[in-house]
This record gives sequence, structure tokens and C-alpha cells, in this order.
Amino acid sequence: MKNLSIVSNGKRFLKVVLSVLMVLMITGLVFATEATEGTSGVMRHITNNYALGIGMGIAVLGAAIGQGFVGAKAMESIGRNPESSKNLFIPMIIALAFIEALVLYFLLLALINKL
Repeated sequence: MKNLSIVSNGKRFLKVVLSVLMVLMITGLVFATEATEGTSGVMRHITNNYALGIGMGIAVLGAAIGQGFVGAKAMESIGRNPESSKNLFIPMIIALAFIEALVLYFLLLALINKL
């Protein structure tokens, strides 16, 4: 029975990886599009917004997962050794700030691209 669960987890992981790759390929194609004479840049503007939305969603999702891992591991560490909470608090806040900074950098890039 254990072997079957490993295989199903592997298939699920493969589906997730392929889905992420598809989204990344679509956003790459959208950014590579050129405005033709007939569209006068309207289509490029629409596809740019679509790509920025997908990219922002991926950035926020990644940051949320990362912050969840940081918080979970910090709470696990404090649960194992409650006296370490004083030494753990500052590095945890710094790690959370770095993770959040990545999303803010992407937001800044999105806003610059929008102008």
C-alpha cells in the first residue's frame, strides 16, 4: 500500500510542476508579443495586463507558502524548546521581511511596466 501512495504523490507532483510550467510558458509568450499595425498596441496592453496578473499571483502564492513554512518551523522550534523564543523572534521577522520584499519588488516592477 505504501508504494501506491508514493506513486500517486509523484503523479500529483508531476501535474503541479507541469501546470506551473504551462503558466510560465504562457506568460513568456505574452511578454514576447509585438504590437502589429492593426492592433495599435491595444492587444499588447491587454496581454501585458494578463501576464502581470498571473505573475503577481505566482509571486504572492510563493510568498504565502514561504511565510507559512517560516511561521510553522518557528512555532515547531518554540514548541520543542520554549526558551529559544527570544533568540528565534528577530531572525524569523527578518526572514519574513525578506520574503515579503520579493513580492514588493515584483509589485514595483508591475507598476513600472504599467506606466
